[in-house]
Amino acid sequence: HMELMAYGRENAELLLSDDALAKLVLRGEQDPNSLSPLEREKFILFTSWRMGVWETAFLNHTDGVVDERYWSVFDPWYSEIALRGPGYRMWWDQARHGYDPRFQEYVDRVFAQAPK
Repeated sequence: HMELMAYGRENAELLLSDDALAKLVLRGEQDPNSLSPLEREKFILFTSWRMGVWETAFLNHTDGVVDERYWSVFDPWYSEIALRGPGYRMWWDQARHGYDPRFQEYVDRVFAQAPK
């Protein structure tokens, strides 16, 4: 649990300490079509790293390593991030192949249940 928290904190610290990255991520979340090819790649890479925390928590929970009480905190947080804007759908369409098939199915369900 603490390792997952530390990994997630690293992502947050990057956004807090790098205004250019924070602006790029915010724009990527809200309007991914406005990103240049280089910005798009940076957004996808950062988001893949960020969402790796969610996948790790999911797989560890599925395998019984992460207790339900921790998962019940991680999952809503990351589900909310994924549903924040169209950029995450774009990210998922391009990056989903790099994730465990069980996690792919799970995230597909999260997106499918989102209000349109």
